[in-house]
Amino acid sequence: MKDEAGRLVELALEPVGDPDEPRDTAAWACMALLGTLVAIRDLTGATEASPQINAVGDAHLRLTGRLPGDTA
Repeated sequence: MKDEAGRLVELALEPVGDPDEPRDTAAWACMALLGTLVAIRDLTGATEASPQINAVGDAHLRLTGRLPGDTA
């Protein structure tokens, strides 16, 4: 859109999407959640991870294309 003097006043661009972006974003969210849970565990002095934390970790590994227990 241009104003009366012909100057550009608005520019709208369609973002170029990366096909891996949704998976990467979900993986980063999982990493942030796991980091937060580990920090809370450390702050509270808990000695074991709960099964729920392990489930989140396993889901993160599946999401990133690795299987729980993979060492590669």
